[in-house]
Amino acid sequence: MYNDSFKLNITDYLLRKQNFTTRIDAIINYLHNNTNCKALELAAYFNDFSTTACGICDNCINKKLIPLSATLFTEISDAIFALKSMENITLNYLHAKLFAYNKNHLTEVLNYLQKEEKVKIDRAGNIIF
Repeated sequence: MYNDSFKLNITDYLLRKQNFTTRIDAIINYLHNNTNCKALELAAYFNDFSTTACGICDNCINKKLIPLSATLFTEISDAIFALKSMENITLNYLHAKLFAYNKNHLTEVLNYLQKEEKVKIDRAGNIIF
């Protein structure tokens, strides 16, 4: 009753096995990732590179808990000055635009920039460069 002439295509089998192993490795790397935004990792897996950091996954939250280092300070101040060419930048707009950064870090950088007279914030919340 059984057909002993059953043949297994080894090439297809090995290709399917490699694809499966690649997918499992991607899942393991995703789970062990503790630095990059989870949304960015998922989007990159599906070849979507237009996504921005979510700001709410465990990795984004942990980044927000990191004390303000000199490198992070420079990164935030550069991001603020990158908006210099725009008119009528408000604090609310700045917080919305730079949502990936910890709000306390952003406030700390803005306070420093005000003390150094590199920016001014008027009573209406407008940022003047």
